[in-house]
Amino acid sequence: MNRIITLAVVSLMMAFSNLISKENEIVLGSSYANDVWFSFKTGVAKTESTTNWDIAFLTHSQNAGIWTNSAKGVTLYVVKDSDGDSWDSPIDTTGMAATWTRGYNSIDSWDVGAFNLGLDGFSNDGDFGWGSYDMSTHAIAGSKVFVIKLSASSYKKIMIESLLGGIYTVLIADLDGANEVKKIIKKSDYSSKLYIYMDMATTTMVDREPSYDQWDLIFSKYTDLIDMGTGTPTPYTVTGVRTHPLYRTAIVKGVPTSNSNAPVITDEDYSSKITEIGSGWKKFINATASYKIVDSVSYFTTFEETGATNPLIQKIVFKEFAGSSTGRIVFDLNGGATSVDEKLLSSLNIFPSVVEKSSKITIDLGDYKDQSIRSIRLFNTAGNLVNVINANQDYSSGNFEISLSDISSGEYFMVFEFANTNLMKKVIIK
Repeated sequence: MNRIITLAVVSLMMAFSNLISKENEIVLGSSYANDVWFSFKTGVAKTESTTNWDIAFLTHSQNAGIWTNSAKGVTLYVVKDSDGDSWDSPIDTTGMAATWTRGYNSIDSWDVGAFNLGLDGFSNDGDFGWGSYDMSTHAIAGSKVFVIKLSASSYKKIMIESLLGGIYTVLIADLDGANEVKKIIKKSDYSSKLYIYMDMATTTMVDREPSYDQWDLIFSKYTDLIDMGTGTPTPYTVTGVRTHPLYRTAIVKGVPTSNSNAPVITDEDYSSKITEIGSGWKKFINATASYKIVDSVSYFTTFEETGATNPLIQKIVFKEFAGSSTGRIVFDLNGGATSVDEKLLSSLNIFPSVVEKSSKITIDLGDYKDQSIRSIRLFNTAGNLVNVINANQDYSSGNFEISLSDISSGEYFMVFEFANTNLMKKVIIK
């Protein structure tokens, strides 16, 4: 539930006025040419061209989200009356733009992209939009053929044939069936990222995100649903902010930003909607053809759970927006929130972190003891996989030992892969 906190309930808010503000600057470039990932801890985590991808595949969770690059103008249509057996059938695109169902990326969740047609499967009896879960094979089997418009003169047909065992199988071809490509995409190859991206012109993957644990916000263009005065929300490209999947956000309106305080964390006041910060912190002034920051609006974002004591909450106040000339955004951060990487690591510990080869290390899973571990992988500092450790061991006790006697001396990163997240810890073998 998304509720705006007004002046009437300020008395319920937590003290926040004694914290020090820090001014930050993001530059998206002329015409908002770039996407910028931002970490509360380190600042800008990565900058990438907005247009270097066309579609993207969720790699990080059990869900099956597939996005399109709406900021680039990529448009997705469902072929009328298509099903899982329609791939080889001729496609008549007459009336496509006017009458075919069109897919849009979610403004609420990273798990639902344009190919999902608003469905996440888990809440819709196994229907993921592009495909349906098959109980007999445990695969999501493709159930629709799509036409994807890449530019004014470039169209392809595409079908997600299946997602099985963390592997997407994707069919891409010209509308007449020529130049068919079958693409195999393994989630495990990109497990440190939320999404992996594809350039449709070359059908090559584009590794453009920072790691899942290295960013908190993304500043970019995206498609939102805006009421243009008709009472019906209309898809419209905006420039704004989306939050990491772990965050929830509250908005405080009607209070000067210098005096606004963080609301107590409740499910009613903090929304998990990824566009809760969004683009509404600015408005366009026609008379001056410039943007103005909306007065008396503060954003509070946190990865803490409802009812948390002494929660870490980050306050965000926007100060400047230059518009499309430079894409410059200036905002204040004022709060005690650490970055999401520290949240992910906070409740899992290894000890000792410096160990003799003949010794063992102890793993304490903490809050993750009830989650299933898919694998424990060891990487060297060059990012090369060195070993998969005890992948089939029973970890249900939450506390266990691992031997590193077969590993050469050096510095390593131990990555714990759970169903919905990856955690990383450093270990030194002497």
